[in-house]
Amino acid sequence: MKVRPNFGEAYFNLGLALDQAGFAEDAVQALRRAALVNASLAATSYNSMAIVLRLQGRIDEALEAHRQAISVNDTATVLHTELSNSLYVAKRFDEAYAYLTEQRKRFGTDPYIAVGLGRVCVRTGRREQALSLIDELQESNPAFAEELRTMMKQ
Repeated sequence: MKVRPNFGEAYFNLGLALDQAGFAEDAVQALRRAALVNASLAATSYNSMAIVLRLQGRIDEALEAHRQAISVNDTATVLHTELSNSLYVAKRFDEAYAYLTEQRKRFGTDPYIAVGLGRVCVRTGRREQALSLIDELQESNPAFAEELRTMMKQ
């Protein structure tokens, strides 16, 4: 059997398996390789790499990987949401708020952007804006609306 060094899917799956096994640095390297050898996997690979880095507490590196993912596919709201999740985990709420506010201008009422913004609003005391987002989400994604309501009660 011949090994194909440009088989991006194998590197991607290897990265996921290594992460599950607790080998974060090796996972990052495999995911980076997947992104480099298969352009169609690049955004997903960089995003997965960012999540691995975030879980390791390596926020600045995670943010760079998020930016790489977004540079490949700027229209995928999930990539923007994950970047804001990393800012949120790092308690960089003001940055997350500014970022998500800008993305709302681009993506309108996308529920993933809205719930991310709502989480930040709850954490930063923007109660009226959070309530407005809950009302909006009640129509498009009731589960997200309930998540924000629960956060506000805590």
